[in-house]
Amino acid sequence: MNGIEKITQRIAEDARMEIDDTLKTAEKDAARIKSSFDERIAEEEKELASKNYRVASERLSRLENLAQMESRKVLLAAKQDEIDKVYALALNKLCSMPQEKYVDVLTGLMEKTGVSEGEVLFAAKDAELGKKAILKANNDLGTAFTAAAEPADIRGGFIIHAGKTVINCAFETLVRLSRAETAAKLAEMLF
Repeated sequence: MNGIEKITQRIAEDARMEIDDTLKTAEKDAARIKSSFDERIAEEEKELASKNYRVASERLSRLENLAQMESRKVLLAAKQDEIDKVYALALNKLCSMPQEKYVDVLTGLMEKTGVSEGEVLFAAKDAELGKKAILKANNDLGTAFTAAAEPADIRGGFIIHAGKTVINCAFETLVRLSRAETAAKLAEMLF
C-alpha cells in the first residue's frame, strides 16, 4: 500500500467513524424527541380523557335533571288527573242526588243568592224538580221566583235572571269556582 492509499483509507475510516458517531447522535436525538413526544401524547391523552369525563359527567347530570323534571311533570299530570276525577265525581253526585234532597239543595241555594224574585232556569232534566224547589222557596222563604219556559244548558242547579242581574248557580259552575279554594286541601288529602 502506498501512501495515498493509506491516507484514503484513513480518511474513509475517519468518515465512517464520523458517520457512525453522527448516526448514534441522531438515534439518541430521535429517541429523546420520541420520548418527549410520547410524554406529550400521554399528557394530552390524560387531558382529553379528563375533559371527556367532565363533559360526559355534565351531560349525565343534565340528563338526570331532565329525567327528574320529566318525572315530576308526569307525576303532577297524574295527580292533576286524579283531582279532576274527584271534581267530576262530585259534580256527578250533585246531579244525581235523591229528588227530595235535590229540591232542598236547590231551595237552599236560592236563599243564599240574596235575591227574592226572578226567572229561574233549570236543566231540561230538572224541570219538574225545579218547579218543586221554586214552590218550596216561595212558600218557605216568601220569595217570588218563577220557572223559565226554556231550560238552561247546564247539568244541574239553576240560573236566575233577576232584572239585569244573572246569578249562575249551575252545579258545574259552583264546582269549578270552589276548586280554587279546595284544590290544595284536596291534594293534601289525596297525596
